[in-house]
Amino acid sequence: MMETSAANLRSAEERRSTDDRRSTDGTGPGGVERRHIDDRRGGIADRRSQNNLHLATFYANGEFFGIRVERVQEIILAQERTPVPKSDRIIRGLVNLRGQIVTAIDLRRVLGLPDLDDDQDHVNLILNFADGVDSLQVDEIGDVMEVSEQKIEPPPPSMTGIDKRFVEGVCKLDGKLLLILDVDRLTGRVD
Repeated sequence: MMETSAANLRSAEERRSTDDRRSTDGTGPGGVERRHIDDRRGGIADRRSQNNLHLATFYANGEFFGIRVERVQEIILAQERTPVPKSDRIIRGLVNLRGQIVTAIDLRRVLGLPDLDDDQDHVNLILNFADGVDSLQVDEIGDVMEVSEQKIEPPPPSMTGIDKRFVEGVCKLDGKLLLILDVDRLTGRVD
């Protein structure tokens, strides 16, 4: 009886392992690329990823944004900020990231959106740059998404309310317009 149960368990595990390795063709809703588990390599295998962007998505003022995931070091909850007198309006202050002092930049202010109330929660995306890190304050974190480069278009001329200089491209996902941001321009590293 014990041998039969063990054999059934092994058989179920083998089927599950085979199902996990089975890949699917095509993309999911809105051009989001599907992924499959590849047990032989011990991780997630990206299909056709050379033609896709991996984006960390988030929200500010109800708008849906994304930045290239390789630029994100980590995500942290709201932290106490130390104000910087006479600093640019987009700088909300300095935050202490495990002993490292990091500039906190307010995405809403950079894009010309209304300020978030001081009592409302926010999240910080810690962004990597060649010369260090900055914190980008956003309202809420979304998901990491894989988007086909073919689905990305330039910002439409009719887009108002957001400074288009900071938008690399747009993509329609799940009925929403995803604005892909240029973090170097957002943080003032590139004009």
